[in-house]
Amino acid sequence: MRQKSYDYVKGTIKLLWSAPAINGSPIKNYTVLRDVGSGIFYPLWSGAETSFIDTNLVEGKSYNYKIYASNAAGDGPVSQPKVGYAGEIPGIIRQDQLYITKRSLTELSIAYD
Repeated sequence: MRQKSYDYVKGTIKLLWSAPAINGSPIKNYTVLRDVGSGIFYPLWSGAETSFIDTNLVEGKSYNYKIYASNAAGDGPVSQPKVGYAGEIPGIIRQDQLYITKRSLTELSIAYD
């Protein structure tokens, strides 16, 4: 999945992804799976669009998602899990995703997930 800009809406997470290569048969639909912390992913939505907005979420809570595409040949591979935070403004880095390392008395290294 790749993130694009969108309007910030409380209690929502917007997922966007790129269509995979057709490889002989057009994509019929995508399925979004969601896990709220149990480690088990449940089907949440299925459709032909390459985006989905998950609504009525708890503000600031993290949600885990996976996506897969289906065509006439069957289901494709399931994506790696992606984490979203309900109502998070795109481009904002959460504190638990920021890593600061002191490199010297005058230099810091900053990295983020």
